[in-house]
Amino acid sequence: MNKENIIKLVGNQIQDIIALETIRSYTIEHLDKSDKDYQKYVSDLNVYIVWKNKTLQNWKYLLSTNLPDSMYYELTYNGDKKEWYLDAYRKVENQCISEETMIAELKRRGLM
Repeated sequence: MNKENIIKLVGNQIQDIIALETIRSYTIEHLDKSDKDYQKYVSDLNVYIVWKNKTLQNWKYLLSTNLPDSMYYELTYNGDKKEWYLDAYRKVENQCISEETMIAELKRRGLM
C-alpha cells in the first residue's frame, strides 16, 4: 500500500493496517528460513482479522494466517499510551464438548 492510500484512510482502517502488518512482519521474522517452503510461505502469506473490538480509545484484535503452523495472535492497542501489545499463541487442541455433556458433568459434581 502506498503512502497516498494510507493517508486517505480514516478511523479504524489505520489500526487495521497496523494490526495486519504487525502480524505479517512478526510471522515472517519467526519463520524458519531453512525450511524448503520458506519463500512460498512468505509470498503466499495471508494475514486476516478473526475478531476485533474497540472500547473507548482501546482496540483488541485476534488475528491468524493461512500458514499450517496453528498460530494465532492477539494485538491490543492502548490508546492512552499509544502502544501496541502482541501475544502469540499456538493452538494445542480443539475439542467439541456438547452442552448435554457439560450439564451432566456439573450435575455429577453437585454444581447443578
